Parts: sequence; structure tokens; C-alpha cells
Amino acid sequence: MTVDLHPEPEPNDEDILDAAIQTLLNGGEVYTVEPEQMPESTQAAAIFRY
Repeated sequence: MTVDLHPEPEPNDEDILDAAIQTLLNGGEVYTVEPEQMPESTQAAAIFRY
């Protein structure tokens, strides 16, 4: 249950953006923000709540 970031895809990687799809399919909400609002120049960020 950890997220490991690395520059190139590795075997058994899962795309974290799949979480956005699953969120939408299960009635959750996904928001977009402007690039300058993203933390530390990342391409994706998420907060998961149960």
C-alpha cells in the first residue's frame, strides 16, 4: 500500500490514474486544477478518503 515513483515503467506497475477512473465508476468525484496549482510540478496528485 505504497506509491513508488520512478522515471520509467517497471514490471507490475499500475497506473495511478486508474484510481481516478475507479473513483468515477464508484460515485466519487475527480477534480482538475491548473498546472500552477499542482504541488512540486507533478503531473498528478491525489487525496484518497475512505
